[in-house]
Amino acid sequence: KATVSVLYWCDMKVVACSNAFKECLSADEACQAMRNGVLMCSEELEVVVCPLADGGDSSLEVLAGGGRGELVEVNNVEDPLGRPITAAYGLIHEGKTAVIEMARCSGLALLTAAEKDPTKTTTAGVGDLILDALSRGTTTVILCIGGSATNDMGTGMADRLGLAFYDSSGEPITRPAGADLSRVARVSDDNADPRLKGTKFLVACDVTNPLTGHTGATYTYGRQKGATDAMLAQLEEGMINMAKVVDCDVEFKGAGAAGGLGAGCVAFLGAEIRTGFDVCAEAAGLHSALQGADLVITGEGQIDEQTVSGKVVSGVAVLCASLPAPPHVAVVAGSVANAQLIRASCTPLARASLFSLCNGPMPLEAAMHQATAASLIAEAACNITNVFKSARSLPVGPRP
Repeated sequence: KATVSVLYWCDMKVVACSNAFKECLSADEACQAMRNGVLMCSEELEVVVCPLADGGDSSLEVLAGGGRGELVEVNNVEDPLGRPITAAYGLIHEGKTAVIEMARCSGLALLTAAEKDPTKTTTAGVGDLILDALSRGTTTVILCIGGSATNDMGTGMADRLGLAFYDSSGEPITRPAGADLSRVARVSDDNADPRLKGTKFLVACDVTNPLTGHTGATYTYGRQKGATDAMLAQLEEGMINMAKVVDCDVEFKGAGAAGGLGAGCVAFLGAEIRTGFDVCAEAAGLHSALQGADLVITGEGQIDEQTVSGKVVSGVAVLCASLPAPPHVAVVAGSVANAQLIRASCTPLARASLFSLCNGPMPLEAAMHQATAASLIAEAACNITNVFKSARSLPVGPRP
């Protein structure tokens, strides 16, 4: 008589690890909705919540919000045009790691349409926040570099940190901006803040653009930052010049992120550039949370071709597939586009279950209402858990 084993569902471990649903729910709120849905299925289940981000908007809230760290507000930080503002960053790991979201001080959202001009904007505010973090004894700085208003290759940041820029006549270039890059002939770190050498810098980057060329920082993102055709040519010339001055590799992935800030962080800070998901997942403790998991529920606002390019959903699927006992991954999203292409582009996602949240015809505005979205996510999580629970309770092995 064949032996039949039965897997019981009551000892299941479920991990809810979602990205934010943009303009709708934060990552914390989405994960909580997933948890609520799982517990609707059974309150006996173990549910671990681990909000995630990919290095773009909301990374600060994910890594340092919700009691996971401390938010620090800094006054007189320069905005992209040099005006004083109050900007926040986070401290985690008992204050030893700072999380700086560059959009908080040098972001496009801080400017009106009329103010957008990447020849004038700078990353000086990023330098201001780094200096404050160093003054508090941090030894690691995570820079999340999405949503920038700048195209200065991080020279504004470097200037605030004590590096100096000179033209071909030896004259200093003070407060360098995008328009000044073509004039730079030499960079000196003689008076750079000495604390930089003892600090580890990690750049969380959610794009893979090189520094220059038609897929580089200027030609890919310059127009949305306010650049005209003439400005694009000027800014590209400046990027090419700066790369030569600092002997920077222009082709590595992420060099062109945030108007060349990716390349600048490598050149001026010796930073390590990693995918935003990898940095955020490590800081959030995702690998530890996944240990022993049976079911993982993740999600974001839309599943499309960009999902496989370092976004949270694909990152979770890839990480789960690498575990000795891979849990099943279920993905929920406001919409799922080109599912076949997505599955073909990412083998771990080919093994995942993809679910669109809307359970009937409804206007987009209604679906994106906070309470409605949370309810739809909870309902989906409950259904996913019920199906998985039922499958787990089935006999395993040959029929007797």
